[in-house]
Amino acid sequence: MNDDKRRIAAAKLEEEQRQTNEAIGAFIFEFSQLEFTIRARLARVLGLKDSMADIVIGPYDFAMLCVVSRESMLAKKRVSKKRKKAVEAFFKDCLTLNSQNRLIVAHALWTIGGASHISRSSLKRKIHFSDLDDLRAETGKAHQLMMRMFRDRI
Repeated sequence: MNDDKRRIAAAKLEEEQRQTNEAIGAFIFEFSQLEFTIRARLARVLGLKDSMADIVIGPYDFAMLCVVSRESMLAKKRVSKKRKKAVEAFFKDCLTLNSQNRLIVAHALWTIGGASHISRSSLKRKIHFSDLDDLRAETGKAHQLMMRMFRDRI
C-alpha cells in the first residue's frame, strides 16, 4: 500500500473513531440528564432538602432509582388510574432503556465495529450498535423520556 492510501485509510479510521466516541458520549450525556431529572423529582416527592437529597438518593443505581421513584409516586394519596398508568409506563420505559442500552454502552468493549457485550443471562458475546444510527436513535429515546417527565408531569 502506498503512502497516500495509508493516509486515506488512517484518516478514515480516525473519523470512524471520532464518530463512535461522539455517539457514545451523546448517549451517556442524555442518559445522565434523564437520571438527574428523576433524582430531582424523587427528592421533591420525598420532600428532601438539597443537603439531604444526595445522602438519601445518591447510593441508588438507575434501576433502584426508578423503582423507588415509581413506588414513592404511587404511594401518594388519591393517585388516579390515569396517573398510575402514566407513571408505571414511564418507569417501565426507563428500565428498558437502561437494561437494553445503557448497560451495553457503559460496559461493552467498544471498537469501530460496535459494542462487543457478553450477556449476563446467556454468557454469549454479541455485537451491538454496529450502525451508529442505532445508538443515536437510543440517544433520542433518552432525551424524549426526560421530556416526557415534564410533559406528562411524572
